[in-house]
Amino acid sequence: MANYNDNDSIMEKVLRKLIIIVVITALALPFITPKVFAASTVSIGCGSEIKGGETFTVNVAFGGGSVGRVIAYMNYDSSRISYISGGSSTGDSGYIQLNEAGIDGTISFELKFKALKDGDTTLEVITNEIYDLDEMMLDDQPSASKTIHVSGSAASDNTGRPSSDTAATEETMLYGVDERPDDETEADTSSEDADITKILVITAAILAALIAIIAIVLISRRNMKNRNVKRSAVSDHMADDTGSAAEELRDWSSEREERRREFQEEHEKQKAIRKKASQETELWDEWQGIDNGDDDDWIK
Repeated sequence: MANYNDNDSIMEKVLRKLIIIVVITALALPFITPKVFAASTVSIGCGSEIKGGETFTVNVAFGGGSVGRVIAYMNYDSSRISYISGGSSTGDSGYIQLNEAGIDGTISFELKFKALKDGDTTLEVITNEIYDLDEMMLDDQPSASKTIHVSGSAASDNTGRPSSDTAATEETMLYGVDERPDDETEADTSSEDADITKILVITAAILAALIAIIAIVLISRRNMKNRNVKRSAVSDHMADDTGSAAEELRDWSSEREERRREFQEEHEKQKAIRKKASQETELWDEWQGIDNGDDDDWIK
C-alpha cells in the first residue's frame, strides 16, 4: 500500500509540473511568436488632381501604434507618373521600397513624383513587416491605396520620353532599378512563420494530451484504490461477521452440551431414585408377606 501511495504522489507531482509548463508556455507565447498583437496603420496623402508635367509630393505615414521600423513598398504606374526621390529606391520601375526606422512611434516618407501622362493612376502601399520600438514584430500588415488623376501630359521630345525638364528624373535611372522581392522570399518568410506557429500548436497539443492522459491514469488509480479499500472493508466486515457467527455457534454448542449433560445427570438421578423406590417396594412387600402369612406359625 505504501508503494502504491508513493506512485500516486509521483504522478501528481509530474502532473503539477506539466501544468506549470503549459501555463508558462501560454504566458510566453506572445513573446516567442514572430508576431504580436498590435494595431498599426498606413496612409497616403496627396492631391487627387495633378497637372501633366507637375512635380508633386506623396506623403506615406505609418502609425497607429508604437511603430519602430517598417519594411514596405509602393506600386505605381510608371507610364503615367515618374518617381524622383523620397523612398529607398533609385529607379523608376513602378516599384519603390519603403524601408525606415524611427524613434517616436511613427514613420513617414515624402515621395516626389512627376506627372507624365493624362489619365488615372493608383498608388498602392503594402507592408511586408512592421516592428514596434522594442523590435517586436507587430501582427498587422497594413496597406493603403489612393487614385489620382493626371490632367494633360508632360511635353516630350521625339523619343517619346519627357523633355529636358525631366532630365533629373531620367538621371535617377542611372543608379539602377529596385526590383520587387521574389515571391519565393515572401513565401519563405510566411512559411517560416507558419512552421513556428505549427510547432507551438503541436507542442501545446502534446502537453495537453499528456496532462489529460496522466489525469485519466490518476483518476483510474484512485478509483481502483477506493474500490480496493471498500473491498477490504467488506472483507474485514465479513470476517468479523464470520468470526462472531463461529463464536456464537461454539457458545451454542457448549450450552447445548451442558444442557445435555445436566439432563443426563438428572435422568440418572431419577433412574437411581426409581430403582431405589422399586427396591424398597419389593422389601416392603416381602415384609408384609411375612407379617400376614406367618402369624399362625408364630403363635404355635
